[in-house]
Amino acid sequence: MKLFLFLFLLFCAQLTQAAEVNQNPKKLNKVLRLGLLPYLSPNMLHRKWRPLADYLQKSLGRRVVMVSAPNFSSYVNRAESGKYDFYMTAPHFAVRDSILNDATVLMRFSNDLQGDVVVTKDSDIKEIKDLKNKVFATPDKLAIITLIGEKLLKNSEIDILDSIRVNHLPSHNAVLLAVSEGRADAGIAVGGLIRRMPPKVNNNLRVLKRTELHPHAMIVAHSRIPNSEIELFKKSIFDLQKGTEKLKSIVRDIGFGNLIPVTEQDIKRLRPILPLLTTKIKNVEN
Repeated sequence: MKLFLFLFLLFCAQLTQAAEVNQNPKKLNKVLRLGLLPYLSPNMLHRKWRPLADYLQKSLGRRVVMVSAPNFSSYVNRAESGKYDFYMTAPHFAVRDSILNDATVLMRFSNDLQGDVVVTKDSDIKEIKDLKNKVFATPDKLAIITLIGEKLLKNSEIDILDSIRVNHLPSHNAVLLAVSEGRADAGIAVGGLIRRMPPKVNNNLRVLKRTELHPHAMIVAHSRIPNSEIELFKKSIFDLQKGTEKLKSIVRDIGFGNLIPVTEQDIKRLRPILPLLTTKIKNVEN
């Protein structure tokens, strides 16, 4: 009889908990899914972000699981469908999500984002117009670096975008490797990454041109996340950056600067890219 009563009460408790979740879809489970834009290879992405995930797990008292996607298009779709609770994403994706999906943009990295157009040190390519009829490597076709790279080519003295062969690769480091190994004549990758590549790659490349500046990567909360959880997450991050040098290095070592609030000016600087992004996404879906 006691066993029956215990099982009955347990069953009732489970029903109550299920009802609470159904009535409050914003209720979070114990696992926090931290989405990471696949801008690097999976191994490099894991190494860069694992310390921050470990810190958040300890600070928030929740298990933090890092999750990503095979490409930018899949990542955008997964973010929209709620596969991530909080997620790091490209700035143009963040602004788009805030407008279309009511996501909350929490913060951005302080460094401005810039693209480096690179060639090998012994290349005969001296200026942008020399890229005509060449193979040009870029990250994912939806990447902001790809978009501002295409804008740079279109704004050159002669519009050479239609006269080059664009090769989209899975990550920024893959672009630099392709140029270094001669599989592409030139390429564009996020500014500064060249300095963090292995010496055999870094020493074989030179920067041909740098693009205009844009706000850097941002951290976003899905629309279902309640304000109380958002404030805890933000406090955890900003407390981290007020801590010891060892703690501060957790964010700094990601390579994008510190995490700071997003301003209206940041959003304004990104709006001109959104129409091009919308066109790209439609082309990918078709």
